Amino acid sequence: MTLHEKKLNFKTHLVNLASNEQYESWFLEVNPLGEVPVLVDGVKIIPDSKRIIQYVEDNFSNGYKRLLPTDMDSKMDVIALRDEIDSLPVGLITKGAPHHPDFLLNPKSPFLPSNRAFMMDNQSRKPQVIRKAADVNPSISDILLDKATRQEQFNKELNNVQNYEQALERVDEVMNRIEAILIENNKGNETSIAIKVMKLPLWSKKKQKQKFHVLLLKKKNQPSYAPRAPFQ
Repeated sequence: MTLHEKKLNFKTHLVNLASNEQYESWFLEVNPLGEVPVLVDGVKIIPDSKRIIQYVEDNFSNGYKRLLPTDMDSKMDVIALRDEIDSLPVGLITKGAPHHPDFLLNPKSPFLPSNRAFMMDNQSRKPQVIRKAADVNPSISDILLDKATRQEQFNKELNNVQNYEQALERVDEVMNRIEAILIENNKGNETSIAIKVMKLPLWSKKKQKQKFHVLLLKKKNQPSYAPRAPFQ
């Protein structure tokens, strides 16, 4: 999205995560951790979405659309907000979804019931896949074996319903704050894409008959609409 926003010319190479293509030797030469996305700019290799966005903004600003404000105060606010979003346990929520179907509200692909068994099996085999990649790529085996160990621990957390609830609550807390910021900054433009996205419910807690909504637009008489400064 960042490259499109900047209107940069680039080539896309799709990596099939479902078949664990990210752990094949050709990709591990690009990123030894076997993680996407990765940006290759000449001889420079930049992994991780956050680092890619920052690299593109730092190196392609003259003559290109700027993604960050130019004044320092606003820029730091945006960066702080981005860092807070980046800290959310997205991996736990997305990869844990097949383990906790009762939390899903109107699931969309790939979280459909028909895909649940495949996703759970693929995730459970991940440590084995990584260890095999370590055997095939001895020069980076230490990196991969460490990741395999962390993956095993992560898989144990996926089955913990309490951890999953806490992750959802954390996202709900942060997104409620973002909601207030977007509403405050978007006064007079109620038809923006941001406001429309905020109306989309993404999951629910059926057992407790409560609903968690990410970026859900609440009625203006509710407390979340009271003026407040971000990052307090």
